[in-house]
Amino acid sequence: MKNIIEKRIQAMKTAHASNKIEGIDIGDEAFNAMLERAKAPISNQEFAFQEISRVYAEHGLVYVK
Repeated sequence: MKNIIEKRIQAMKTAHASNKIEGIDIGDEAFNAMLERAKAPISNQEFAFQEISRVYAEHGLVYVK
């Protein structure tokens, strides 16, 4: 699980850097919060589901797999 989490965090850092280059920035505070959530010992699929669900909830919607 540790290896999965490390790879997940590295992929997120790479994507975040790429997004910044392209002018898309969610902000350091939001990104750091996402990195903390990424440390949860869950599968990548479950992590993605939780993150998408969180974004939907911010807009009053419910994400369904």
